[in-house]
Amino acid sequence: MGAYNRPGVQAACLELQDRHGHCVSYLLWAAWCARAGRLPRGDDLTACADLSRSWEDQTLQPSRQRRRAATDPAEKARLADAALADEHRLLASLEARTPAAARPLTVAEGLIAAVQAWGSPAPEPLLAIIGAAFPER
Repeated sequence: MGAYNRPGVQAACLELQDRHGHCVSYLLWAAWCARAGRLPRGDDLTACADLSRSWEDQTLQPSRQRRRAATDPAEKARLADAALADEHRLLASLEARTPAAARPLTVAEGLIAAVQAWGSPAPEPLLAIIGAAFPER
């Protein structure tokens, strides 16, 4: 997603991940869905949060820990590529659960709904940085 490379987004995402326990892929997906009018509602959004939490706990976080512990640059690069592939698999799984277009939400509404479904608070200034990377149509 190009949004991750916009100014301030990477730092906001990493803070949400490392300090607040959120899944960056899930939040970026939710922002994209909201802007496109495709964010799941209610139990469907909760199921997406649960899927993302499972990936975060079982796959992404252990991969991140291995990458951070690696000392060989080639091994770090290999582990970074593997982590990116894992994130793409999560995004593909979320995409498969993304409904057809419905009523568009603002990106802020979508991120707030996603954070509520995740069940853990997130600082609104950090969410606003991510939201700004997804201009409203």
